[in-house]
Amino acid sequence: MKTEEIETLMRAVSSVVKDLKEQHDKALAALVDRIEAAEKHVAEPGRDGRDADHQTIRGIVRDEIESLPKPQDGRDALEIDVEHGINPRRSYKRGTFAAYRGGIIRAFRATDPILSHTEVEKSGWQVVLNGIDEDEETQRDGGRVIERITTYTNGTRVVRTSKRMVPIYRGVYKSGSSSESGDVVTYGGSLWICNASSPTKIPPGNDGSTWTLCVKRGRDARHDRLNGEAA
Repeated sequence: MKTEEIETLMRAVSSVVKDLKEQHDKALAALVDRIEAAEKHVAEPGRDGRDADHQTIRGIVRDEIESLPKPQDGRDALEIDVEHGINPRRSYKRGTFAAYRGGIIRAFRATDPILSHTEVEKSGWQVVLNGIDEDEETQRDGGRVIERITTYTNGTRVVRTSKRMVPIYRGVYKSGSSSESGDVVTYGGSLWICNASSPTKIPPGNDGSTWTLCVKRGRDARHDRLNGEAA
């Protein structure tokens, strides 16, 4: 997971924790109100808090705790409902989680329609999980050059290009032409393959580290034999 993805996920978690804290504060305020109401029933005002009816307060606290929903097999932990998809033309309320283009997004406000998948965040969505939307691969130069284009949830496109040694016959070698690793040429009647680490204009046969002889030229036929067969 990349650093920016972790930071985005942490911001989303912080936002959820903030919402839970607000709910906790409201519940705590309600508990304090009940405690204060119980203190009003005490016959005489307490002195420095020492004359409070501890049994009454303890009973109120116990009742509040028992009124809380009981956990159910761990399902009452933080539960996030993720929509299976969204309608880009619709508006969604704050806090909505949804699967979108191979990842997960969260509405940090009431969203606007998504006009382009490259403007997800401008529409009020936060990319929580930056997944892969599309992954395309094309080949050039006889399969020697491979280009892979990866498009992510937030619209980012990453282009990766790699080369591999694939033998490609280039015909008869021409003086001054540039050759790359894997190029196969005919030179002086023999077949040569280039194994240079970078493009080179060195002709075959002059540098053993640049070219490798694949097929050596055969011997020329004898003229007297040819003439005899012709007769």
